[in-house]
Amino acid sequence: MAYRIDSEFCAGCAHCIAACPFGAVEARGDALRTYYVILPEKCRSCGECARACPAALITFDGSDGSRPIARVQVDREKCIGCTLCKRACPVGAVSGVVKQPFEIDQSKCIHCGLCVKACRKDAILVEYADQ
Repeated sequence: MAYRIDSEFCAGCAHCIAACPFGAVEARGDALRTYYVILPEKCRSCGECARACPAALITFDGSDGSRPIARVQVDREKCIGCTLCKRACPVGAVSGVVKQPFEIDQSKCIHCGLCVKACRKDAILVEYADQ
């Protein structure tokens, strides 16, 4: 898991839950206090939860060797227009015409990497962010 929540200072606003497109943030606690945790089996390391946290309590960990994705783009020479990347994208950032190279709308892309995993032609180029 690449992101973690500093639960000691979490006020329980739930912005992280609302922002996560994968349902990877879960409420925990008791009658006195609610805090949130990121479920590693569901987290795609897109960082939407971190961007939504008003207190900046969600940070990239990277202890598992992962790195945040800064940008993904289609290699037009390799893309065959099969639609696998488009079908894998949870936010509709990939578009195109079947059997022609697809495009990724950078303003919609959340950098989750699902399009990269779906592509069977290695036609998605990944740039990683500096930590």
